[in-house]
Amino acid sequence: MKIHLQIGLLLGAALVFTGCGNDSIPEGGKSNAGTRKIPNLNEGDFWDGFESEFKKKFHTDDDQRLVRTTDALAFTGEITKRSDAGALASKAGYLAGHLDGNSFTWYESGPLKSKIHYKAGLKEGLEIIWTEDGHEYSRKHYVDGVEDLSRAGGGDDEKDIPFGQSPEALALAKWTGTGGEFGEKFAGDPGRNGTVYIRKIEGLYTGTITALDDAKRKEAELNFKDGRWHGMITKWDLEGNIWEKAEFENGELIRFHIQSGKPFDPNQIINASPFGQ
Repeated sequence: MKIHLQIGLLLGAALVFTGCGNDSIPEGGKSNAGTRKIPNLNEGDFWDGFESEFKKKFHTDDDQRLVRTTDALAFTGEITKRSDAGALASKAGYLAGHLDGNSFTWYESGPLKSKIHYKAGLKEGLEIIWTEDGHEYSRKHYVDGVEDLSRAGGGDDEKDIPFGQSPEALALAKWTGTGGEFGEKFAGDPGRNGTVYIRKIEGLYTGTITALDDAKRKEAELNFKDGRWHGMITKWDLEGNIWEKAEFENGELIRFHIQSGKPFDPNQIINASPFGQ
């Protein structure tokens, strides 16, 4: 019998892992970011807001530079655009009004769509485009804005990035830390079926998190797929004994192995109460 997991009640000792950053996660779970207060543009190096608002704050001048509408100054910093629903749409760096550094775009449904590197407004280095279901669609290299056909098909620096995963996602595929450290890397919302996000790229998390308490003792081992519990979820008590162990599939409880420190009776009915309670 399957039941939906409520992440906020799953692991009492690991609540801090899912209480972080829920002001930045939208309704639904498919979109990958939420609304944020637009920073003061006087800061000059960071802007985060809706695409509709972006058109009012910025425009392109005759020299093809991105400038602020209020004072016509070329923008240097990072621009993050969001859809009207709050989902992350794009993120890019600018130098003196020109694209510079990595530029990312996302599909409305959440997956990463493209990663392109720019230098002084021209494509420079690797460009990768993915399909909405996460498969690589194309990979090209550029030098001064011109495709380098001699490097078609991939390069040594990023050729191992699979199925639309960013370097940030790969670096966090296996992560160990305390609740406070978790909050710096991830965000989760117990009100949306336990969906967990990577803060830096605001993408759904896939991987394994090992939760430690403040004394660096293992509290839990948590497996995720697309932001939801997937695979074995294990919780330890203060003495190091397994207290809860259960198996999940795409956020749904499949079976218990250990409950409240005891082997689970397979004939027992799994009620609607959350795992770990």
